[in-house]
Amino acid sequence: VLITAAIAIWRSRRRFPALAAAAAAYVVLVSPVLGIAQSGPQLVADRYTYLCVIPLTILLGGGVTQLLTHAHRRTLGIAACAAALAVTALLAGMTRRQVLIWQDGLTLWAHHVALRPNCPVGHVNHGSALFDEAASVEDRNDPRRAELIEEAFSHYVRASELRQTYLIAVRGAGRCLMALLRHEEAHAWFQRALELHDDDPVTFIDLADSLAAQGRLDEALAWYHRAADTTGKEAFEARYEAGRHLHEAGRFEEAAAEFEQALRLKQSDATCYQALAETRIALNQDAGAIAG
Repeated sequence: VLITAAIAIWRSRRRFPALAAAAAAYVVLVSPVLGIAQSGPQLVADRYTYLCVIPLTILLGGGVTQLLTHAHRRTLGIAACAAALAVTALLAGMTRRQVLIWQDGLTLWAHHVALRPNCPVGHVNHGSALFDEAASVEDRNDPRRAELIEEAFSHYVRASELRQTYLIAVRGAGRCLMALLRHEEAHAWFQRALELHDDDPVTFIDLADSLAAQGRLDEALAWYHRAADTTGKEAFEARYEAGRHLHEAGRFEEAAAEFEQALRLKQSDATCYQALAETRIALNQDAGAIAG
């Protein structure tokens, strides 16, 4: 169909130059998203049509204008205008329906999963939207919070079943269990994540968090320090979390050392300065706390 259309447009380029110009502009505008150079996991997307159909729309508008400016074709032009208005009204209604789908992450990914129940990416994103919604519930004892996390967990599990090597899904399931205070089960999921990717600092921190929550602080510290030895942003988080848990355990000198290491990595973090100050107060180092 495309080849036939291209040949027809090429042959009629002298008689209908506007059609050839619109087609050429369409090709130029659509070419970046044809998948020759893939820009992401998606094959197609609604937004890919936004720019490239503009020249075709201008062409249609120009055609209707031409009909209206010729007296013997005015009736046809009026009919074309009426048809255009009807199509516009239809598209406006469809747009309103589409906008409702995009109102928030929960609505969007619920719609996506309903259309493609076997898409692991959709389940992960729906799980993330549910988890974020649960985080916005201020009362941690609110039953709705637990329901949202349980539902998020089910989507992460489903994604991990559909794609067993999907690290984000496995890690997400573990984080849901952590939020539900099911620490031992969470640890098992993080161990599975480690098996999938044995040098991921994010997983190191997740493992450490689950161990610390079980009271296995020394084991947790080993994983925090392993994450801290990396060069990414996780190094700061690992040092900070290690210091926080050491402070809670009453091991203030070690906690202060961790916070100081964290601040060398991120000197602008006010929360870490506050934590270090509180630790120095616990060590009766009031002057150091005030300076911090």
